[in-house]
Amino acid sequence: MYEVRIRQTANQNFNTQINKHGFSFNLRSFRGLMYVTVDVDGVNAVTGFRVVHNAEILPASVARTVGGNFRFICQDSEYPSFDKLDGVACRLLFYEKGE
Repeated sequence: MYEVRIRQTANQNFNTQINKHGFSFNLRSFRGLMYVTVDVDGVNAVTGFRVVHNAEILPASVARTVGGNFRFICQDSEYPSFDKLDGVACRLLFYEKGE
């Protein structure tokens, strides 16, 4: 499992590399909900996905290719919001296949 550090900012772009794959995130907040767009190795994998606690973000076919999937995990099991992105109340984690 890997944790991706995120700033407590409503709208942001960030990149990370895991298992030799490059991930580009575009995280947006709208009316209290967060939405994410993810590119994997320069190819769009998901667009405008509404972020929900413990939901896998990447489609299954992409997750198989990269060896895992991302999930936002929140202590209160509520919808993630940018003000909770402190690494404690809400975190973005990459779980490898089988975790």
